[in-house]
Amino acid sequence: MTRPDAEAIVGAMEEKRVSKRMAAYSFLAEHLSLNLGDVQDADGNIDESFVVVEERSDLLVFGAENPYPKDAVTPNTPLPK
Repeated sequence: MTRPDAEAIVGAMEEKRVSKRMAAYSFLAEHLSLNLGDVQDADGNIDESFVVVEERSDLLVFGAENPYPKDAVTPNTPLPK
């Protein structure tokens, strides 16, 4: 069995109105041997109700409570030649 090319896959996704994120669940489950049933509801649809969208500030390593080290290289410093 031959694998469909990327254009065929994208065309099928657009025809069925499948988002890339939803398609990624099946792809990753297959190729990483994950159990897709862990995130499916009774109808077989992906249930993302468990997802928590974090605030950007909560994802930063450095901030008011954990300041940037004084001896650290500052962001966007050019590399030595």
